[in-house]
Amino acid sequence: SGIVDAVEIKEGQVASPGFAGIRVVNMSSLKAKGEVSESHSAIVSTGDNTKIIIPDLNKEVDAKITFVSKVINTQSRTFTAEAKLASDPILKPNMIIVMKIADYEAKEAIVIDLNMIQQSSAADDFVYVAEELNGKTVAQRRTVTVGQIYGGKAEITSGLKPGDKLITAGYQDLIPGQQITF
Repeated sequence: SGIVDAVEIKEGQVASPGFAGIRVVNMSSLKAKGEVSESHSAIVSTGDNTKIIIPDLNKEVDAKITFVSKVINTQSRTFTAEAKLASDPILKPNMIIVMKIADYEAKEAIVIDLNMIQQSSAADDFVYVAEELNGKTVAQRRTVTVGQIYGGKAEITSGLKPGDKLITAGYQDLIPGQQITF
């Protein structure tokens, strides 16, 4: 069942077996299909949440992955993932989409701009925070452990805690204990 979208055959034309004379489109059952890098094959599963972005429509749709291929394409080193989409009259078959699949999640992560992290000569990562010391606000150096990095942001897994006052400007020339003002 569906809607006749195109008639490819003309009156009086001979149709041979396998010739698609009429194209029927069923818009009640749409799916998004994407190719995912094989490096994610161990973490993408049926039932995972995905965000489908349709750039031409400036639209985002939340969906669940309904199919994950068991075979890696030997040329592109990718596998297929599919997600069922709710019927929407604005969607059309073969539209270009971006399929975002979360490959990492941290419930209570501290995330900072990657460029705020400095390295000591011993290759230790550190940042500067503002602390009160004897009634004055001073810069203190904190060694941090960096977790995941994505899009210019870094997860800090140790060294900072919620409520710390991270120094975000002028931190390159600070020395520990230097008095600062906001």
